[in-house]
Amino acid sequence: MGDLSVTPDQSPIVSHTYDLANLGPFDVGHLVVNFSWPLQDKSGHWLLYLPQIPYIQYSSGAREICEIDPQLINPLDYNLQRRSKRQAENYFYEDDSEQSALGSVYDATDYDYSHLTQQLLSMTEDYQTEDQPSAGSEDQPPAVEDQMYDFAGEEYDDGRQLSDINAGGSSVEESEFPESERVTQTEILAPTYTGNTFSRINFICRVSLAVNERASVNIESILYPSTMHDHYSSVAKLTFHSTAEAIETDMVKVSGSSKVSAVTELTILDPVYSQGPGRGIICGEKECHKYAFCHMMFGEIDQPICQCPDGFVGDGESNCDPGVATTSPTTVIDCRTDNPCGSNAQCIYQADSSSYVCVCRPGFHGDGYICADENFSESSQTYPDKSGSVGDMEPECRFGACTCGSGYRYDGSGCVREVQGSPECRTTADCRPDQQCSFNSFSNMRTCTCEYGYMETSEGCMSDQRDLCSADRDCQPEQVCQFAGREGRRRCECRIGFLMENQRCVQNPDAGCDILKNCDSSAECVPNPDTGKYECRCINGFVGNGTVCERSSRIGCNVLNNCGKFASCLFDQQDRGYRCFCDTARGFDGDGYSCSPVQSCGENPAVCDPNSDCVNPYGAGHGCRCKFNFFGDGLSCEPSPKYEGNFLLVAQGIALIKVPFSGRGSRPVNIKSNQLSSGVDLDCSRGKIIWTDTKNKQINIADVDGKNAEVFISGGFKFPEGLAVDWVSRNLFVTDPGTDSIEVISLENKMRFRILEENLHSPRGVAVHPMLGKVYWTDWDSYGPKVEMANMDGTGRETLVDFMIGEPNSIAVDYFSQEVCWTDAGKKEWDIKPKIDCISASGSGRRTVVELSYGEYPYGIAITQNSILWTDWKKKYVHGVDKNSGTRQKPIPYMLANIGKPYDLVNVPEECPNIANSCQGQPCGMNRMCLPDGSGGHTCR
Repeated sequence: MGDLSVTPDQSPIVSHTYDLANLGPFDVGHLVVNFSWPLQDKSGHWLLYLPQIPYIQYSSGAREICEIDPQLINPLDYNLQRRSKRQAENYFYEDDSEQSALGSVYDATDYDYSHLTQQLLSMTEDYQTEDQPSAGSEDQPPAVEDQMYDFAGEEYDDGRQLSDINAGGSSVEESEFPESERVTQTEILAPTYTGNTFSRINFICRVSLAVNERASVNIESILYPSTMHDHYSSVAKLTFHSTAEAIETDMVKVSGSSKVSAVTELTILDPVYSQGPGRGIICGEKECHKYAFCHMMFGEIDQPICQCPDGFVGDGESNCDPGVATTSPTTVIDCRTDNPCGSNAQCIYQADSSSYVCVCRPGFHGDGYICADENFSESSQTYPDKSGSVGDMEPECRFGACTCGSGYRYDGSGCVREVQGSPECRTTADCRPDQQCSFNSFSNMRTCTCEYGYMETSEGCMSDQRDLCSADRDCQPEQVCQFAGREGRRRCECRIGFLMENQRCVQNPDAGCDILKNCDSSAECVPNPDTGKYECRCINGFVGNGTVCERSSRIGCNVLNNCGKFASCLFDQQDRGYRCFCDTARGFDGDGYSCSPVQSCGENPAVCDPNSDCVNPYGAGHGCRCKFNFFGDGLSCEPSPKYEGNFLLVAQGIALIKVPFSGRGSRPVNIKSNQLSSGVDLDCSRGKIIWTDTKNKQINIADVDGKNAEVFISGGFKFPEGLAVDWVSRNLFVTDPGTDSIEVISLENKMRFRILEENLHSPRGVAVHPMLGKVYWTDWDSYGPKVEMANMDGTGRETLVDFMIGEPNSIAVDYFSQEVCWTDAGKKEWDIKPKIDCISASGSGRRTVVELSYGEYPYGIAITQNSILWTDWKKKYVHGVDKNSGTRQKPIPYMLANIGKPYDLVNVPEECPNIANSCQGQPCGMNRMCLPDGSGGHTCR
């Protein structure tokens, strides 16, 4: 995929992105991709100048640089000014990103887990459906043996993908082949160059992918302005091709095409023409026709092309005559750009033409624009007599359908002139350059229209600036302001539950009642726990589908016990039957189906549950609050569930793994081959674990032991990553670097809001302090990483750390010392080593707990009373340090540590910390969200 933007000095930035994905079933290593790049032309003039080393961006957020001759990187010390908004870091959130065909079949010893396949499959059933085996049980998986760990003398390759390092040895089975029969592979190295003329250059990237992991190789360059001005000033169009090719080795086999390319095409708005009268411009070594322009192509072969302009036909050199060009059979339309494919066709890559073209789906045949059923016979088809056609324009009928040329439409009997300013089209090539070909639901045909955000004028399609925005307030009520990675700007997009139709956001008829507002007055809009979608549901005493509710026939509650909370079923002497009565003795009133207190607990203490206290926090009014180890709204309290604790939980991509502090008896509590678990946290008041599934763009929930796993909420996410639970206020905070936002979701009714989205670039880790009402997060923006905090309602935002910080990942709150700590993977080019840093919860007293070595990559973090523990992408197992002395502790091994990468980490205690805030007991009501404001109060939304 090619992309174009500009530097602050207006030099165009050309970015090419190649996407890779590992669909399983095993992790992939040893994949070397060779890239070819048009750095200079044949004469040594700079073209796409490289100011920085190309890099690999993993979907998990990690970044690794490629291997390239250092003298090719910024040799002229070009002053690339720091950009305020990162380029090329949102590309993997786009659904239409170009997919590379770099193979999917590999065989690598370091990443071969075939010996664990059966074990994984059995665990999927055993650990999700059976009780946890007790210590010493024969069914318990074998414990991982303790291993020594020596930190002395460690060395790492500088700037290269590191091998997986296991503490004190490898847990991968030894090869069964004798030494003499093992394959020895010659190392593949990046080429080096001499002199100052490089022309087209090559470099390599080494990629390792866990199951279901994606990565993108990003190449950022600058179109060198001096070369364009001095040597190509008369060129009207420039095309740059780069290629990527997977290198096959004895350990890597490629399935399908091993070579793909990315293209950037630039049109010069005002080229300088200096030819004499009646002469054509010089294009390379050619002289073009006097009406033609020069198109320079730089790729595997540098090629100048003389091209006739629109309205002329010819070869561009000997002739350019007035006329309308017909589409050449060799002209290939890239269907990814305007999606011209028919309803029974799909846009797929064709290796022979190195392009994306429309191809009929299985069971259909045609040209990709019109596809008929395979049983269709052209000879048996009867077409109209075309008598209704205007002039000489006749319809072209194929595969049972008729179409007309540009400016005409088929009306069922012939071609008639299109007079509405929206001519019928088959592809965007049939339209003006400023239009696109799209389907019009009103006319039931494809027509030429301006793109969204542009309107038709006498001068063509002009921008109406409707979709530009900086925040939601700039958009219509049914829209949100989101960053569009391909366009490099923020634009208004339809909210969840709305669809774009005729350039307007209209309600999706399949949306939930929270959008449609279509519930009956005797119904409530509540989320469906299975789908997460809001549905209308009649209240007690009424029946119907929720949009229409009628009072149910009176059936005694002694037969149908449908009384509401705080009500009892009693015999009514007046009605001579049983009905529901609210508990007036405790101070509740209502119709028996819905009861609410009419007095505060300050006036009537009986309102509170026996396991709650009547409190008046900060003089804000009396309210009931459940006692410690009980949960509820204070009017009704239940004991918190008992669950096993005192262990760690590691999000290991396809699995959540229980890791005892001893390292013995570790096991997966949840495992799914098609998930990518990244963020994980504990809802201690309900005994639940909650985690983000980045691959499926959803949040899952299960019991602490992994049972009763289900999807908690989905939809509206692009890249859900970090996650933190406020178990007191019953809220869930989620970071999404795909939308550059932090969202809060109610754990009770699944109501959701984006509380932070401005000036966020790559939010990752998130943590909360319920007692202080604060939320903390890391932002690993390449040009301005930082740690920030805000009140839970989104107010009071401030930056805690933005100096001497490299790549901050996960973050956690230390309730013992009232600190906030995070992992920092460092950045060698800034002379920042990987480390674990902490700062007080109020934002003062920053300290480095432990400094790590270059090459280590700390990610997840968890805190106990005496230790800080973390996961590392380069060194397996869980690592630890005494949080007071900084003394390193022996790593904690766990099973399946070599399957993929470890992400987040959470400490699972036996009970919640004894803290509270003003949102305890849901003072805003069950249909609203309560958010602490950081000052002892709260905001209701």
